[in-house]
Amino acid sequence: MKTIKFNPIRTAIEKLKSIREDPKKVCYGFAFGIFMCTTPFIGIKWILALPVLWLTKWNKTACMIGVFQVNSLTGPLYYAAAYFVGNRVCGFDNAFEMPDTMNFGVIKDLFFGSAEIFLTLLVGGLIISIPMTIGAFYLMKYIFSRKLSTQLS
Repeated sequence: MKTIKFNPIRTAIEKLKSIREDPKKVCYGFAFGIFMCTTPFIGIKWILALPVLWLTKWNKTACMIGVFQVNSLTGPLYYAAAYFVGNRVCGFDNAFEMPDTMNFGVIKDLFFGSAEIFLTLLVGGLIISIPMTIGAFYLMKYIFSRKLSTQLS
């Protein structure tokens, strides 16, 4: 029986390496995608990234690969860290208690009820995004320098 091996990191790197464009634009596009993935604009990050990509001419494919690095598997860990950092900086008292019964009003309040929670996630995400964005740029630069050196030899 054949086993299926799935390595999402290797898959993302292979897709990034296969992009046929100026490596600098790919590096900037991926780094900007990582920056956008740190924002709490769940579901519309890629839409918000498009005007910036259009103005800067950075690679859209690389950006989208970066944007979707925070997904349903990595999101809970990332947003917990962003909330922790943002809460330390902002100092809001965001106590949330889960109600006994779930209904549409509770779900609406979770998503739209507290500007403080959104601001906490935004500030925490932006603080975490600084090392992540810089690291993503230099990681891609390193990957492309290795790719070019192997192509030349």
